[in-house]
Amino acid sequence: MAKNNPRVHRIADLIQKEVSDIIRHEIKDHELATLFVTVTSVDVNRDLSQAKIYVSEMTEQHELMVDVLNKAAGFIRRALAPRLLLRHVPSVSFHYDDSMEKGRKISELLKKS
Repeated sequence: MAKNNPRVHRIADLIQKEVSDIIRHEIKDHELATLFVTVTSVDVNRDLSQAKIYVSEMTEQHELMVDVLNKAAGFIRRALAPRLLLRHVPSVSFHYDDSMEKGRKISELLKKS
């Protein structure tokens, strides 16, 4: 994400909120319905053409979750358009956020030492 650009930060926060709402209420995928998906962060490039959306979930099915969300990326982008009120809506791509796993591993290592 572009550093020190308040507009980009505001748009990333808005995308995070709206994508979370779209996943929860508008996507009717039976595979996704069984997962607890959390949008952890959004990185938007400076020209607002691309948004990398980082997601996590509680089970070990993160590959399935990312595949389903990337297949629904066009739907999600179209659903974002009226909510963002931007001239050009960024293309979206979903990525797994493994920071929870890394944090758990670090705390386990700290407990052992």
